[in-house]
Amino acid sequence: MDSAEAPRLWLVLDSTAKNSDAENTVWNPADTLRGHLTLSSNNELVISTMTIYFEGVSRNWISELAPGGLDLTTLKAECKFHSQAQDILPTEISRKDSPPEHFIYEAPFHFIISSILAKPDLDSPQQCLQLPPSLELGGLYIDKSTGKRFAQPCITYFLRASVSLNAGRDSDSKSLETSLPVIITPHTQEFPPTETKDFPSEFKEEESKVLRRTLIGNTLGTMKVSIHEPPPLTYSIGSARTSTKAVLNLEFESASSGDQYQNVQGLSFTILSLIRTKTFYSIKSFPRLPSQSLLSLRGTTRLRDEILKLETRTVRNMSWGYVYNVESQTKGATKSSIKSPPGGKWTTVLDIPIEVDTRLIPTFCSSIVARLYTVILRVKVGGVRRESFDLEVPLQVIHSSPDRPRSASLEPMREDQRFLAFHRASATSWFSDESLARNLTSMIGASWLMSF
Repeated sequence: MDSAEAPRLWLVLDSTAKNSDAENTVWNPADTLRGHLTLSSNNELVISTMTIYFEGVSRNWISELAPGGLDLTTLKAECKFHSQAQDILPTEISRKDSPPEHFIYEAPFHFIISSILAKPDLDSPQQCLQLPPSLELGGLYIDKSTGKRFAQPCITYFLRASVSLNAGRDSDSKSLETSLPVIITPHTQEFPPTETKDFPSEFKEEESKVLRRTLIGNTLGTMKVSIHEPPPLTYSIGSARTSTKAVLNLEFESASSGDQYQNVQGLSFTILSLIRTKTFYSIKSFPRLPSQSLLSLRGTTRLRDEILKLETRTVRNMSWGYVYNVESQTKGATKSSIKSPPGGKWTTVLDIPIEVDTRLIPTFCSSIVARLYTVILRVKVGGVRRESFDLEVPLQVIHSSPDRPRSASLEPMREDQRFLAFHRASATSWFSDESLARNLTSMIGASWLMSF
């Protein structure tokens, strides 16, 4: 059978409900992917099976030094993390009106986009049960043998049709496949704050330093700054900007009893705020929720580390309150007189606005790709010998659903918690290396650098 007589197969996706053309349509959870599969041929066909899939696949690549340390080797991986299937019954296949010498067959399909993976691993954290967004970042690598696109990282969704048929009585069986890419932007939800002590090298919630007027001057006292995970950055549908606020706690314990109030009133604070974007990608399933502890020179995990600079603000003449130490209050109650005032510390609280004028990808994790965020604050103290404090805490970025209320009460979630699994037919588990195809291609003379 020459190319002119070969059967043709293609998918048509109906995007009229989205009021946009199919190629540029962005789909969300609860949307219905509805359309039809068309098969055309110059000969009458006997269709054995017809199946249509909705699938999600991650394709990542990394480079590392080959043995000997002279050349770079490219390692790539493909992982199918989501799959739904619809078997088309013979009664659902119709022949369209066409000239006698031309045969056109058509079959409808529809998939409802779920907000969760079809079949997650039982041990996966709750935030890893959601569908990740379509994504392609970093360097692009195209497999010449298959034409597949690999990136750092790449997350792709597509409809795929597979048809087995006989092209006449004396012809051998033939299989046809076609696919159609689909862009998915899932709605996400707020999860309990990260239990930061489970990640001791990842975050820094507080820092204390001794303050002096000059390099060799007397000690004024000890300043402690602290912060906890702020409320999420939450985007509504279609919004390109959002905001939240972090609460910065300041505590100053004076080294002497004299002029304490004047000392703290003379302080000013310049706060530089940053959002850190951490995109982890790997060629092997993450053994746990990804963090920087997974990174190593010869490891299979890489990190895209990016910074979004926010507003820098300076604060002066703050309102300070004095909190007595419990021990000082107890001692004062048992003595008739005291030679020095009871001990304590000066405290104040600053609200730090976190305002973003661009739409960030939501926080997510999957088997070999994860997007996480942190807030970084650099606090510089003025009015004394210059000191700075660096803090970093988790931040969630959420794309909210129009009909999903925000959780009213959330308890801290630990890394080792287990959650209910959700099961559906025609699915693969993404947290298993059985679905992870690892390929090795030697790139002699390549000049790429490792991307972590």
